[in-house]
Amino acid sequence: MRLAQIKVLPIAERQGQLMNTALRRELDPKGLKLAPTYELEVRVTTSLSNSFNETLGTYRGRSLMTAAATLRWLDGQVAWQGKASRASLLALEEQPSLSAAAESALWEDLAALLAQDIKFRLAAALR
Repeated sequence: MRLAQIKVLPIAERQGQLMNTALRRELDPKGLKLAPTYELEVRVTTSLSNSFNETLGTYRGRSLMTAAATLRWLDGQVAWQGKASRASLLALEEQPSLSAAAESALWEDLAALLAQDIKFRLAAALR
């Protein structure tokens, strides 16, 4: 119930919006929309890189999403701080980049996994 009392503040950029949505789903899966006791501020950083393996003749991509989170009481006092990261490796076949839809799906998957990590850390901190 305490997790549902966390208001997730807006997060910049598209990947941040994905993280915001994933966090809200994780923290309040029943959609109770209780009055907030805490505010969660999250900063998201991402990177996407690729390289060519000459021996195999294939491209490999690596994506990384990191979230630095601060949970505050409504009066501004810090209740918890933490950082989590998730990475994904991809075989990109013969093209060195992802389609826009594939890239969006990748970030959405990483945001969901990262939101679960943050939820478990928050649950432990609020016991």
